[in-house]
Amino acid sequence: MSVTIIATFRTTRPRLHRIRKGFALLRERFLDWRRDVRARRELLAADPRLLADIGISRAEANFRALNGRLESLDRFD
Repeated sequence: MSVTIIATFRTTRPRLHRIRKGFALLRERFLDWRRDVRARRELLAADPRLLADIGISRAEANFRALNGRLESLDRFD
C-alpha cells in the first residue's frame, strides 16, 4: 500500500512542476499584454511636445499605437 502511495507521489511532482511553469508563463504573457496596452494608451494620449521629444508625428504615433506590436516599450517612457 505504501509503495503505491510513494509511486503516485513521485509521478505527480513533475506534473505539478509543469503546471506551475505553465501558470508562470501565462502570468508573464498577461503582464506583457498589460504593459503593451499601457504603452499604447500613453502614446495615444501624448501631447505634441512629448511626441516632438520622441521624434515622431501624431499620425505616426496613432499608426504605431493601433497597428501591430510596439517594438520597444522603453522608448516611449
